[in-house]
Amino acid sequence: MFVSVLTTRSALNHRLRFALAIGLKCIPLASALLAMSANASIAQNQRTQSSGALERSLGSAGARDIHVEQLRDGGFTINGTIKRKAFALAIPANWNRKALLYAHGYSFPGTSVAVSRNPMHNEASELMKAAYSQGFAVGHSAYDKAGVDIKGGATNTLGLRSVLVSAGIKKIYLSGASMGGAVVISLIEQHPGMFVGAISACGITNSTQRQFGDMVDVRAVYDFYTRGTPYELPGGKDLRTSAMSMVSPSSLDTVTTAFQLLRARAISNPLVKLFKDAGNDPKGDAAGIIRKISSVARIDPDPASFAAPLFVATLGMDDIIATYGGRPYDNRKYRYTAPELTRKETEALNRNIARIKGDPVAVANAKRWHEASGRFATPLVVIHGKKDSLVRYSQFESFLRTVRASGNQRNLVAATPLPPAKEAIPLTGIYGYAHCGFTPEQLANAWNTLLTRAH
Repeated sequence: MFVSVLTTRSALNHRLRFALAIGLKCIPLASALLAMSANASIAQNQRTQSSGALERSLGSAGARDIHVEQLRDGGFTINGTIKRKAFALAIPANWNRKALLYAHGYSFPGTSVAVSRNPMHNEASELMKAAYSQGFAVGHSAYDKAGVDIKGGATNTLGLRSVLVSAGIKKIYLSGASMGGAVVISLIEQHPGMFVGAISACGITNSTQRQFGDMVDVRAVYDFYTRGTPYELPGGKDLRTSAMSMVSPSSLDTVTTAFQLLRARAISNPLVKLFKDAGNDPKGDAAGIIRKISSVARIDPDPASFAAPLFVATLGMDDIIATYGGRPYDNRKYRYTAPELTRKETEALNRNIARIKGDPVAVANAKRWHEASGRFATPLVVIHGKKDSLVRYSQFESFLRTVRASGNQRNLVAATPLPPAKEAIPLTGIYGYAHCGFTPEQLANAWNTLLTRAH
């Protein structure tokens, strides 16, 4: 019995000592866990206070309908409206009180003007992510309408900047791609000192009117050489109007999307057949048509380089004319030619190709929104693919000449031509040169170059 009691007591004491030892060891761990929990709670409170303070500042500056949503990485998004135009911001947890704004590219008439609720979920997501990861807030604003809207893009982006400045954010950078590149150039030329630095990627940097002319030329030449063939585009041939309207007969988003996809597919189907037939018979009629269109319209014999301008010129012409108050391009005196054409072929081409008369008011508006002067004080980085299916490399080259002519090379801190990229063309199943086909590394390099040189 005694031995049994001693054994029991010994075991009990051992267990007590073990429990006490474990308990003592757990005290620091428990304290650490409590501290971590407290720190997390403090950090959460600080983020809540930060988002709340910014929300109040934006509200005082004129933003309305503000909604804040926390992100998993500790940052938060802010959505709202400024003069009834939607905007979105993403604020990182390590915010440096600086911001990068983005102006988006062209969207087809009739599509929604809504912006993504998180600015990092858009066409320039990699650029925005690069800035966000370095502590910059990133944001964008909706335009007034779908289609061509350089004026609305510039006005609303400037409005978002003004609200941010009123909320205490002083250093704001600007970026834009495609049509958004024209927004960038118009803003830094017309509003000097508003932005610390700017980036235009694959942008219509030099001349909107020239961009319209390039697209109309492709449509006119394509229609001429495919007339009466299996590759002829559907719809009207009058260059003054869209071949087919993109305005849906229904206001329902699902119906509108389906309607517009059918319209786009109607344009793409003949193009797909043209290039597939040419691929199957490189010496046949289809291949000959491609060579002539490519040579006369001065585009690459590439399916995307045909498709991209044709989509806009055939489905967006009504919007272009409505936006600019008339026809911003005139080809009545332009002589279409190519080295491979005989004199007789050249005469037939220029006698029978469709013509369009420009309107002085529309031409003036296109120059206002926008034709570059080359005079800007904001440090600017420009990147452009050497082969771009929609905005030609010649825009980039012409812009460099404009800047040199104005004697403003020092503010063009970097102008980088980038290798061609190819991607699948939507609705076609075939590949062609990309529009704005940049890698994440190329966009991050452009951003880091701007940061370095702007300082």
